[in-house]
Amino acid sequence: MFSNPVNFLTAILSFKIPEIEPEIKKYKVHFATGKKDNDPLMAFFRNDFKKWQEWQNQKNFERDFILSFIYYAPNQWLFAGVYKRISCRYIKDHFQYETELHDVGRFFIGRLIISFKKEFRASYLRLEKHYNNF
Repeated sequence: MFSNPVNFLTAILSFKIPEIEPEIKKYKVHFATGKKDNDPLMAFFRNDFKKWQEWQNQKNFERDFILSFIYYAPNQWLFAGVYKRISCRYIKDHFQYETELHDVGRFFIGRLIISFKKEFRASYLRLEKHYNNF
């Protein structure tokens, strides 16, 4: 288990996804949380996480790729995949993204849980802001 997402990302960047490093500014990290009636983990178990993530109140994914984690239990986050952003459009009351699941890290989806104590409100992080702390 990794103590924070920076350590996890270091492992992923170093060993699993080396092509990310040269394009680090193209990635957003998403820590998906929700409410009882809109739970990303339940969406994941229903095989609907992609659809759940694509519906956003704000333009949160203005990067080419999204590295996604889902709240699993206190201080535990389930890896949900790397998604490529295709498009975004505003529909009535929300932003609707079109994304595509990337092959990178696919084996770890739903199998990898990281340990991370999230002590801030932000759920959408710029990868390059945290990468220098590795």
